[in-house]
Amino acid sequence: MKPEGISYLKRNISKGLTKSSLQNLKITLLRGFLGFSFLLCIFAIPAFAHHPFEGNPADFGFLTGFFSGLAHPLIGLDHLLFLLSIGLIGGFKAKRWVPTLLCFGLIGTFLSVYTPLLIPGIEIFVAISILLSALISLGNISPMAMIPLIIAHGYALGQPMVGAEPTPIIFYLIGLLFSELVLIVLGILSFRKLWQFKKFFSLALIASGLALSFVAAY
Repeated sequence: MKPEGISYLKRNISKGLTKSSLQNLKITLLRGFLGFSFLLCIFAIPAFAHHPFEGNPADFGFLTGFFSGLAHPLIGLDHLLFLLSIGLIGGFKAKRWVPTLLCFGLIGTFLSVYTPLLIPGIEIFVAISILLSALISLGNISPMAMIPLIIAHGYALGQPMVGAEPTPIIFYLIGLLFSELVLIVLGILSFRKLWQFKKFFSLALIASGLALSFVAAY
């Protein structure tokens, strides 16, 4: 066989291996995310016990408020997945949208703390928002729908601080904003590198949203 023929054969074998490896990686990722979503159905019940500190909010100090705000989005699985999912939405430009989303989330938290209302099913809606965020990332819903969704998350995040003094509330908001900012930026940077697997991440979020909605409803 001529050298040119051997080179051509090597290139095609290399391409075939690359395509095969990529396909196997996609299948592995899909199985992993679907398995993760299934596990959510089993272990997600504690995910709705969001607040890291027990007790009366009126007794909280500034450190309790700060660390509570810092931890709340991390230990609340629905909030964690939603904030990370923002990185999947290609219509968002980080410099423009991240401050906007944080501001609207803060509005929701203020409304919750200072004009507390008992909204039936708020936890179910927060869980469903993960599914809606995935549909937004797939282009089925306008990215503008993220604004009311993050307001709802902000409202749910503010409920544990109802009745607290102004100082711990301020420090709670500082910790909360920092935690939300880190998670949103982390999602943007991570999904930017894994953009070719966007569909698989979106499907996993849909399954996760359904699982958490089921847990919240029952």
